[in-house]
Amino acid sequence: MMSLFWESVHLDWRERGPKQPSRARLIVKFYGEQTRPDSIGWPAVDALCCHLQKGGASTATIRAYLSALKVMLSRAQRLGWIDELPAFPEARTLPLPEPRDLVLRDDWLDRQQALLDGHHRDLFIFLRWTGCRLNEGIGLQWPEVQLESSKVQFVNTKGKKSRTIPVNDSVRNVLVMRQRFGTSGSVFDGLSEVGFRRAYIKARDTVCKQLDLGDEIRRKWVIHTLRHTRLTELACQAWSGAQLMAFAGHSSMGVSEKYIHSSAIRFPEFND
Repeated sequence: MMSLFWESVHLDWRERGPKQPSRARLIVKFYGEQTRPDSIGWPAVDALCCHLQKGGASTATIRAYLSALKVMLSRAQRLGWIDELPAFPEARTLPLPEPRDLVLRDDWLDRQQALLDGHHRDLFIFLRWTGCRLNEGIGLQWPEVQLESSKVQFVNTKGKKSRTIPVNDSVRNVLVMRQRFGTSGSVFDGLSEVGFRRAYIKARDTVCKQLDLGDEIRRKWVIHTLRHTRLTELACQAWSGAQLMAFAGHSSMGVSEKYIHSSAIRFPEFND
């Protein structure tokens, strides 16, 4: 019997991008490369969930890792290496997603950005100004970057529908600087979701402590809050509903509206 991870597992994710195979490698790193499929029971599954929760992973991220693990073990079952799959936690037993009604202030983000190291800072700037999802940023490939027209294309998206968006000078400067590491493969080569998440949380906690922002803001200030903040900013700049939908990659304006928070909207003064 082979170890938990085997090269043929890539067949299960053909043409679906690098996200799931990347998660599979991180799962193997957690369990150990010599771990056998028949040793993964429900206690091991629960241990993985606890490990991800302590690292600050969102409910959606935990479910994505469990999905990758289930794919790997299902292949082991088809090959006759295990008789049955271990028990996986039901969706209702996982914590509910946190509310996303927080809009981050520029001075908070500037402080957080300054606390990150070079590679993590590059990805942070990219996420901050493009409003893309973390896995879209990490999965960005150089052929999807159009520096001459200041645009990037996201191919492996949540809705399986690619989109091309314009980028500002801050993002363009990051992309130009990233070229010194090579212009083939991933733009943010060497960065992982787990590693960035840890750096992000550490910097966030430091800013919250420095500014005495309190537990409520710290709890709501997750990576996805960058996406909510950026879309709210664009709405305040009078972007149309169609423009916001195209920028975010949403299927309907109803979805985009959930990302636009009135707490950041400035109203004109009343004239008595």
